[in-house]
Amino acid sequence: MIADKSIPKNITLTRIIDQFGASISEYVFSFLLDIVKDGPRMKQSQLERRWDPFISETLKGKTIGVAGLGSIGAELVRKARAFDMNVHGLSFSGKQATLVDLHFTPGQWAEFVKDLDYLVLTLPLTDSTYHIINQDLLLAMKSNAYLINVGRGALIDEGDLISVMRAGHLQGAVLDVFETEPLPKEHVFWSMPNVFVTSHLSGPSTINEVSNFFIENLRRFLSEQPLNGLVDRNRGY
Repeated sequence: MIADKSIPKNITLTRIIDQFGASISEYVFSFLLDIVKDGPRMKQSQLERRWDPFISETLKGKTIGVAGLGSIGAELVRKARAFDMNVHGLSFSGKQATLVDLHFTPGQWAEFVKDLDYLVLTLPLTDSTYHIINQDLLLAMKSNAYLINVGRGALIDEGDLISVMRAGHLQGAVLDVFETEPLPKEHVFWSMPNVFVTSHLSGPSTINEVSNFFIENLRRFLSEQPLNGLVDRNRGY
């Protein structure tokens, strides 16, 4: 909508903010815990009625990188701290740089991703973030790293991701968003064993929360107070 040239520039746009951090961070950590504790192995052992004790890994000491430190990214950081993880972050403004152990700017993507065990994308889609995750950056990541996208599908060049993963680089990807949605039935992601596909469900919009946000902004508008979630058209979100 922001790129829609039919909307006059004198029209003020707002976006819903501060409603998705809890749900999206729980989504991310549900997968991280399942991966690090090898949930599929435990489930398979149960199905086979096979006693299979093993020592799993832990999130403690792993390094998570959060690309985008808005309200969603900040909540991811908070939960990562609870698991004693090392936390790196990348953001455009740097306003939340103090939240993370190491902060990177958009000119430092390769440096940002190189030491990560998990890269989580929470960025908006703009001209500068379109296909920001390409072959060069994917190959700059550790071969046993995971990519998690809960931002926008077109942040990732899907063709590059498929090529890199088929070549054996990256241990896996958790994808909730895609360039084309619904994801076409013939898309290769469905059948790739190291890709987890979900149906853009990590950050649900509920009627009550959306309505309350709108009503509060309407109240602010009528009383000539600053609106929440103002969109910067130049920034793109």
